[in-house]
Amino acid sequence: QGETYNKQYEREPGLTKEKCLLARAHGEEAVKINRALNLQADELSLDLATQPQHPLNQANRQDRTAAVLLVLMHTYIHLEMFSEARRAAKECMALSISRYGDESETVSACHCSMSALCGRQALAIRKKMRQLQSTSRYSLGSRVLVEGLKKQPQYHGIEGVVLEMDALRMCVRLDTNDNKEVMLKPENVRPLFPTALKLQAQLQKLHDIAQERIANSKETRRIRIKVTGVKHVDAAIACQNLGVAYLDSHQPAEIGLAVSLLMQADKIRRRVIDGDKDMALSMSQNLSAAKAAQARFDEAGVLSAVPC
Repeated sequence: QGETYNKQYEREPGLTKEKCLLARAHGEEAVKINRALNLQADELSLDLATQPQHPLNQANRQDRTAAVLLVLMHTYIHLEMFSEARRAAKECMALSISRYGDESETVSACHCSMSALCGRQALAIRKKMRQLQSTSRYSLGSRVLVEGLKKQPQYHGIEGVVLEMDALRMCVRLDTNDNKEVMLKPENVRPLFPTALKLQAQLQKLHDIAQERIANSKETRRIRIKVTGVKHVDAAIACQNLGVAYLDSHQPAEIGLAVSLLMQADKIRRRVIDGDKDMALSMSQNLSAAKAAQARFDEAGVLSAVPC
């Protein structure tokens, strides 16, 4: 049911997180049930090696728990609960390694999910930085701090983002676990403006996330090439994902690697699946972006591949 709510939100994403909150509740309940089953199985000490489909078979339990954690990870990403998403992904990966070893397609998928998580988190941080640097006092999407509340003092000191506003009130989604939305008067919020230290901390966090994304993309590529061989569509996709991870790091030394990998990805694609127009377009666009970034680095005085 949680996975169903996830898919409904992905089909119709928007400001409201109702479907995501429902998915989170179901997903967390599913994890609790699986852990209770695991505890029950350990206490019974049953020998179910010859019954792979039995609900309490150890391998079956590991597969099921990993699948539930993966669904919950995607829910946390939708809610921008990245620390929780990372914990779920790491637990899923540990179970998959225990079950299949560290060079299986399942573990490769876990690394791929971790890489996607890092990409989503980086986008969220950049969005928040743009909101912090907004020159408007109050506007849709701007960051604010709640203060001076008398009827709801529990929200005092919590940050949030403006979703709607009129002359008298504004709707603010708070940075709480349940993404609470409250209607507030302008005198009960204060616009947040960035400090140099806060921006520097966000930039450092972006750098760390970019390196984590690259590391997971490298593992995905290494495992998929070992499992499927170089001349396979999975190898092309893995090369493309690693190339995009290098590109999004905006580092001079890594843009050249991005171009090389994206060219390799397109070369593999043309050999094994030349008729996929959507994949061809995606790879062409990414390769063009990487070459444009590389050209900007070649300009005198340019220190970043990020356009001004």
